[in-house]
Amino acid sequence: MIQTSRSAAETSLLLQLKSGNYSAKGSFDPPSFCWTPPQEAFVKINVDGRFRALNKASYGIIARDSTGFCHWASCGPLLAESPLMAEALVAAVKVVRRSGLSRVFVESDCQNLISHLNSSANFSPSDLVFLKEDLVSLCEGLEIKFLWCRLSADGAAHELAKLGFDSVLWFEGALPDWLSSLICSIA
Repeated sequence: MIQTSRSAAETSLLLQLKSGNYSAKGSFDPPSFCWTPPQEAFVKINVDGRFRALNKASYGIIARDSTGFCHWASCGPLLAESPLMAEALVAAVKVVRRSGLSRVFVESDCQNLISHLNSSANFSPSDLVFLKEDLVSLCEGLEIKFLWCRLSADGAAHELAKLGFDSVLWFEGALPDWLSSLICSIA
């Protein structure tokens, strides 16, 4: 298993959590540092986007159920004409629709975007307004929730997105050993 290095703040928080000395202000529940499974009967979609140059971006998407089983994973190039992570989320929801899943959590490490999507506020950059409208339309008929996670919990999608610059990859069923190892080592 690959160990990831943690920041001093992450290490401190983990020690507080393990010792039972952590007390959150209000009802804030800090997201896990590792991937956590969705509730039963749901599939969690982890999505990440990468940016290389003007209009050169990619996405990585991984779909796992409550047992941790990976149903599919995908990556590919994007034309980033608007905020990158929003484009990656649109790509993820399109893949979810094509796959036939209907009860999903979509998780991303882009906290501002996830907050915006879950907000009823109408103020935002104009390009995000249009992408939010696209997402709302794409999500019709789905039981879908957008969640924020730490980068360390989204690491497998982050690594998969690196491969998406030059080709579209789709894995379903038996995953290649390198992808299974990546998912298991970061999960």
